[in-house]
Amino acid sequence: MSLLDRFAPGLAPAPVSAELDSDFPVVMMSLLPGTELSAAAVTPAQACALAEALERLWRSVPSIGRELPAVTPNPVAFAHQVGEMLAARPVLGDEPAVVRARVTAAAWLGREPLERHGHAGRHAVLGHGDPCVANYLWDGNRIRLIDFEDCGPSDRAFELAILTEHISAWSDARLDADDLLALFDLTRADKTRVQYFRASRPCSG
Repeated sequence: MSLLDRFAPGLAPAPVSAELDSDFPVVMMSLLPGTELSAAAVTPAQACALAEALERLWRSVPSIGRELPAVTPNPVAFAHQVGEMLAARPVLGDEPAVVRARVTAAAWLGREPLERHGHAGRHAVLGHGDPCVANYLWDGNRIRLIDFEDCGPSDRAFELAILTEHISAWSDARLDADDLLALFDLTRADKTRVQYFRASRPCSG
């Protein structure tokens, strides 16, 4: 967060103080204004502000590989997490839609190792990693981001994919995926990567 505060001040909470050597380590962060986007359907103005905030985040930290410690990129970490969940064979019931979703997810993960696509390389950006719309605060003019527990080196296409497919985006906020993606300057190659990570349908446009 110190790094983000240096390169994109005001976009996210800034560290105020820290007590890391106590029995219960505490980091105090600054308070941000705004209301969670999940409170109501996202308006066109809010969608534009969200796109601007995400682009600012992704462009904020130059040379992300040198600024952050060597950690697993968000796409690969996500794939491993989902793979472990599937391997644990959780009891999901017998609802047909849920069964199909589980089978589809397992097939997608097993079709081709995500590592081939997940190491962003020249696509690398600082990724938020948690696109629940409750983590986006709207103050009437701009969007600010909170909850960076899962942030790390990522891929712009991956971050867009997990946002558009997150249940809070299309269920709670009723955010139209194609309308949101149209707000970003995506090349044909970018759209292909977003489609791959979404594993659902092609991006329009």
